[in-house]
Amino acid sequence: MLLSTEMKGPWVRVQHKGSLTVDAWAKAADLKPFPKGEMLDALSTNSMVSISPAKLKVEGSTKLVIVDKDVPLRLTANDAVKAIGVIESGAEVVVVDTVAGWSRIYPKGLEIIPPDGKDFWAKAKDLGL
Repeated sequence: MLLSTEMKGPWVRVQHKGSLTVDAWAKAADLKPFPKGEMLDALSTNSMVSISPAKLKVEGSTKLVIVDKDVPLRLTANDAVKAIGVIESGAEVVVVDTVAGWSRIYPKGLEIIPPDGKDFWAKAKDLGL
């Protein structure tokens, strides 16, 4: 769940705080707000549903890495593509594979996933690989 308290033109500042922190700007047209009057924190505890955490299933071997510095995060394995954010120092990521010096990664807890058809990429050397 993303929370928002700020809007500028067509952009909305969204935030999520958990084991992974997200603080970003998104197009309002790409977001679906809760219906008016419905807020997650207004639900009673006996109406809440407990869901098991998501798990990543990958064929082959993966590697868990604890990042020791902020690492630029991209949606394409290319220096010319602007970073969409950073993997913060201390975060745990699962390295799915490494190709030509770039590693395809996911946050360990899968708190956030890339858009359909995309992957998260970081330079392997920045991950200590």
